[in-house]
Amino acid sequence: MFDRRDGTHMRSVMKRASVRILALLCLCATIIAPPSTRVSAGAVTQTAADVQKLDATDVQRLDAATAFVRERNARDYAIAPDGINEGRYVMIGGIEQWITIRGEDRRNPVLLFLHGGPGDATNPWGYAAFRSWLKAFTVVQWDQRGAGRTLGKSGPSVAATITIDRLTQDGIELAETLRRILQKDKIILVGHSWGSILGVFMAKARPDLFSAFVGTGQVADPQRNYEVAYHALLEKATRLESRAPSASSKTLDLRRTPMAVDTPYNAGGRICSRAPISLSRPWSASHSMLPTTDRTISTTGSTARC
Repeated sequence: MFDRRDGTHMRSVMKRASVRILALLCLCATIIAPPSTRVSAGAVTQTAADVQKLDATDVQRLDAATAFVRERNARDYAIAPDGINEGRYVMIGGIEQWITIRGEDRRNPVLLFLHGGPGDATNPWGYAAFRSWLKAFTVVQWDQRGAGRTLGKSGPSVAATITIDRLTQDGIELAETLRRILQKDKIILVGHSWGSILGVFMAKARPDLFSAFVGTGQVADPQRNYEVAYHALLEKATRLESRAPSASSKTLDLRRTPMAVDTPYNAGGRICSRAPISLSRPWSASHSMLPTTDRTISTTGSTARC
């Protein structure tokens, strides 16, 4: 039985971690594109001779900053001798899939984190975001089929197998593996966004494997979510049309593509995004930077973009 006090502590840890995740993302954005060095469209045509060279002082500052970050990381991310810090491929669903296992005390509960997306692996940036969790839990991050190092290992040939049923079975196989290698009767399951959908399927299929399921950014009714967002965006686009002529074409695009029946996460058993979604999301962000492809599949009499 999952201790209620453990649940209260877990919620507290997660609340603090969410703030750290936001701070980490802001820091990454600052490091990647500081205002003084942002590249404009015109700068792309610069030659090597046009690029400003670093002088000795700049190099010294960069070396000092690098040394500081390395020293801090070695200190803050170090795991105690009684803990666990592993990264490995495990055979799941017929392919090798990447997991990391980190925690300060092997006796702590095991927590399997299901990332969002699909395809948005947390392993590349999760060390800092989940650092505070490691005192209370042994945290397992998993690059799901088609994501992160798992995709790098398998290649795109697994695309046809990326279905909700297959990912659910992958997750169950991983949970069983973790129970065995970490010697736990049950594990805690945490899913974010798309991971909250996957977590529901996993917990429903095998409740005996899990002591608790926690959904963050929980998706409950994606079809209704997108219907509401679509119509709200269309209404706003219509209001702005007269004031912003550039919005007219996007407004027409939104009108031209009625909201679909299939959900963006489950069209005929495949994980797909509907064309209206691909229009609504970039419009709401005031740009069209989100990529889509032209490959289509037939799903119960309709067409979905994947």
